[in-house]
Amino acid sequence: MCIKIDLVILYISILMKAFCILDQGRVRLTPYLRPMVPRYNHWMQDEDLLQQTASERLTLQEELDNQVSWCLDPSKYTFVIFCQSEVPDPPLALPMTQGYSMVGDINVFFTGSIEPHEEELTVMIAEPGFRRQGIA
Repeated sequence: MCIKIDLVILYISILMKAFCILDQGRVRLTPYLRPMVPRYNHWMQDEDLLQQTASERLTLQEELDNQVSWCLDPSKYTFVIFCQSEVPDPPLALPMTQGYSMVGDINVFFTGSIEPHEEELTVMIAEPGFRRQGIA
């Protein structure tokens, strides 16, 4: 019985990650989906961002594998930050991103490793032109 419940929780978690969009108007948080991976991987080739986020440089294939892994892990959520822009990004073939520029991400770790019921949240504004504008 416990295994069935765990599988249901995992399935619900995966569905939430794939379809949950948080829209504040100017800023939109979307799931980290496959079409976003090349842009994200491009950001993460920058030495300063790698250092600031304590990240390792990954190949595009490693980042694609990472995206799938994060989608399946119920203890990790990644939202990509999109911001309305006068010159929005070319569409990613995702209606939810039209009129917006991909500018960063938010990671939430539900591990309870700090204290019970305390979690970790990280925010990265990768695009320099969108920093210090009250987005995060």
